Amino acid sequence: MNETNPTTNVAGGKAEPVLNANGGASVKAGSGTSNALPASVMSVEIKALDGGAFKLSDYAGKVVVLDLWATWCPPCRDEIPHLVELSKEYQAQGLEVIGLDVDPLQDDAETVRDFAQEFAINYKIGWAERDLAASLMRGNGSIPQTLVITRDGRVLEHFIGYHPRRTPAKMRQAIEQALKM
Repeated sequence: MNETNPTTNVAGGKAEPVLNANGGASVKAGSGTSNALPASVMSVEIKALDGGAFKLSDYAGKVVVLDLWATWCPPCRDEIPHLVELSKEYQAQGLEVIGLDVDPLQDDAETVRDFAQEFAINYKIGWAERDLAASLMRGNGSIPQTLVITRDGRVLEHFIGYHPRRTPAKMRQAIEQALKM
């Protein structure tokens, strides 16, 4: 049975609900160096919700779950509790969950702060400016998108959309694989 993953399209600055028909919620990234995040992406300074800034390169040597989302996106809202759970469960093993809001024009600090409180988000939150979001989303404007990144900066798995019956198990499997590498 080919199930779809609910997503919301943010291309062109307009939010449109779409169904992602990739059937499995993830795109296997493979193992070559072509899956490494470029230095230009790793070195971008990201504005953090706490008022500071960070770079993805700050997390070198850790497994990272990088989530691209927006507060108004229904499937993103469905995914967040799962990410909170993963952060609690795997943080002691070296996992860092990072959430990047891809709509900084609509989602101001107060909106995101209220959202983080509502969902009891226990991980780093920042804003992905347009160029960074485009690089990470690799041409697909649908959200949520979640990348499982290995300790050496390679994308092990790239999830597009969120399906509550499929995505959690597949994401957990990818995290466990990355933690063993």
